[in-house]
Parts: sequence; C-alpha cells; structure tokens
Amino acid sequence: MDLLLQRFMECRYDQLSDAEKQAFAGLLEQPDLEIMDWIMGRGTLPSEPLLSIIKMIRDVNNPAVISNN
Repeated sequence: MDLLLQRFMECRYDQLSDAEKQAFAGLLEQPDLEIMDWIMGRGTLPSEPLLSIIKMIRDVNNPAVISNN
C-alpha cells in the first residue's frame, strides 16, 4: 500500500485543494487494511470526500497511466 500512496503523493498531492488534503489526511487515519480494500474495490466504499481521494489514488496507479509516465 505504501507504493500506491507514494505514487499518489508524487503525482497528485501538490495539486489538491486544502479540503482534499484534509480528506487525504482523514484517509490516512483509517486502518491500512480498510484503505487497501477500498483501493482494490472490495468492501463498502466510504462516502465523500474519502471516495474522491480513493478514486484519485486508483487513477494515479492505473497501469495505463503508469506506462505513459
């Protein structure tokens, strides 16, 4: 999971609004296994604004996006 979050931090974090940065900080307060389940599309997804951050993490780590960078 660290690699997924690291890629997000490198690619998108600086572009986030203050509210999105707060949502990301809130995401990091959740249990690691729950975050991983959300990223992998398992379990009950969180509500906004965590869902928006999860979607951004997925997008940044999409193999098609990675191969273009």
